[in-house]
Amino acid sequence: RFHQKNKVLIFGSAHPENLPAQRTLEAAGFEKRGEMKYDIDSTENDIFYILNLDALQAKISAKLP
Repeated sequence: RFHQKNKVLIFGSAHPENLPAQRTLEAAGFEKRGEMKYDIDSTENDIFYILNLDALQAKISAKLP
């Protein structure tokens, strides 16, 4: 819920044809959540991602000695 205190929402987007950008977002812990227009003048939807902080923390922990 968005009314909870001390919560941060980090999002990203990538063009549907930009597979390297999509893979980069997913490798960084972002999860696909849908599609949306990047701005009001966009003619196409971009893929919308939200960062899963638990997934990011797990990835960081796995890299630490």
